[in-house]
Amino acid sequence: MAKTRTKLITDRAVLFSVTLRGPGVRRKVSSAKVEVDADKSLVHVSKDILDSKEVQAVFALGGKYKARLATRALPSLIRDGIYLLPIGLVAEVDEWTAKFRAERQKLVEIAVEAYPQQVKAAMKRLRGLADRSDYPPVEQFRSAFCVEAMYLMLETPSGLKDVRAGLFERERRKAEAMWRDTVEVIKAALREAFAELVGHAVDRLQDREGGKPKVFRDSMVEKLTDFLTTFEKRNLADDAALADLVGKAKALTKGVSPGALRDNARLRDRVRKGFEEVKGVLDGMLVDQPARRMRLGEEEG
Repeated sequence: MAKTRTKLITDRAVLFSVTLRGPGVRRKVSSAKVEVDADKSLVHVSKDILDSKEVQAVFALGGKYKARLATRALPSLIRDGIYLLPIGLVAEVDEWTAKFRAERQKLVEIAVEAYPQQVKAAMKRLRGLADRSDYPPVEQFRSAFCVEAMYLMLETPSGLKDVRAGLFERERRKAEAMWRDTVEVIKAALREAFAELVGHAVDRLQDREGGKPKVFRDSMVEKLTDFLTTFEKRNLADDAALADLVGKAKALTKGVSPGALRDNARLRDRVRKGFEEVKGVLDGMLVDQPARRMRLGEEEG
């Protein structure tokens, strides 16, 4: 079974490594400059060396990209920033990434243009804590922003067979064990993501006291529809139980628009009751679920 599952994952997904880098805007303050009635070895103080909404805009765009990536990629258990990306979604994510790079670079250039004046302003505000060495030259500041994205192979390197007897087989067994764990993590990640979407829908489709419907955004339906549409490609764990619930949710939402849910009380009630049934089964599936070692869509620090 382990070999079958491993083969399925390696045939249906690639590893996608993404790292977003940027200049640090915080520095430690020397304990010599801190006057406190305490053991200074236990006191740690930092300072913000740059107050830049332009730099924050670059970071915010990266956060949006990572959140979007989390709707397509899956945990790999290798390390933060390395995802399992289903083959059927590679072209879409690759296009996203190219557009993200271009948009991010425009924001980087805006941040670079504002940088010299912001350095002067920050040093003036920091007064005695100002240190010119905290601020790199403009070109170095620009180069600190980068996006590192690449696709990696999943297989154990066959060249290890020629290095040492038993080395390849040892690493192959380790890889199989990791992919067995990964299957469980993928299953948990998708179940939890679906449960969150369904739970939110059940809550927002309930009427308030007095019978007045709750307000909900179009994005509630859009996010749910997006999950249902991409689930088959992302179901690398072949979770039949979850696939059954996804099928029921698809039937409930087929042809249903946000506007129709707002305007038609009977439709809203039917969909809500259907999702309550789905939620009840999901809640049972999440009980005693193995602990996950990675969260879906973990942000880079």
